[in-house]
Amino acid sequence: MIRLEKDWPRMLAICTRAQEDAGIAEPGIKSVQQGAALRCQGYALIELHRYDEAEARYRAALALDPKDAKAQNELRYISEQRAKAKEGSPTS
Repeated sequence: MIRLEKDWPRMLAICTRAQEDAGIAEPGIKSVQQGAALRCQGYALIELHRYDEAEARYRAALALDPKDAKAQNELRYISEQRAKAKEGSPTS
């Protein structure tokens, strides 16, 4: 629902809370929940054009699961967005 409303600051706050709550999860699912919360934060940060922060969240998700394809894909997306922004800058 929040994604449809495009309320990215609210989504970021909810995802941050989810990460905090994942810290008290059962050991077997803790890293899965933390990874999902980090990816959620990353998504909201991308939508807010806060690419450095988004990249940090996706890298943290990869630290939990190096095979996290969603995090890997989002890091590629961030690189593409940075390249597009650089191409469009007046100094290029």
